Amino acid sequence: MPYETKPMKKQWLEVQGIMTPVILPQIWNHELQDWVVTSEQNPLPTQVTGSIVANDYLIGVELAPGSTVDTPILTFQGTRIGVGIRFEFSGPRIDFEVRLESAGKSISFIETSGEAIVIKKSNDYRGSGSVTLNAPRGRFRVLNNSDELAVLEGLTITQFMASGNGG
Repeated sequence: MPYETKPMKKQWLEVQGIMTPVILPQIWNHELQDWVVTSEQNPLPTQVTGSIVANDYLIGVELAPGSTVDTPILTFQGTRIGVGIRFEFSGPRIDFEVRLESAGKSISFIETSGEAIVIKKSNDYRGSGSVTLNAPRGRFRVLNNSDELAVLEGLTITQFMASGNGG
């Protein structure tokens, strides 16, 4: 291969009175069949290997004692989901759960009647959890297991996208 035999570009600098070779930052250009020094005009090529997308749902929703509310069915683009939930601090602390329900039959989550329990809290106003995805679609269900009315400040769903390492 030509890039194995062609010498890289270097610059000579004087260091403590001695001329010293310094290899410049460069990439191999297949069209030119030569090393090309990188610069602002010729930057190193980069590849994004992961990103994070966060969305808020169910803002201001009131949950009667013993009731549930669902997000719309979501199409996931990530490999892992983080979930955060917060209720208003205007009353007694509540017992609640957040579950991820699959939107298809061939999906294998940690099964509890077809749902993965992401957060289960007692006597609290907020919680967080995460789940690894094995399906491209699903919805989140919030359960108010208390005897009190609960008002959601919001449910934040964060999708972690990655390439090859599972998030």
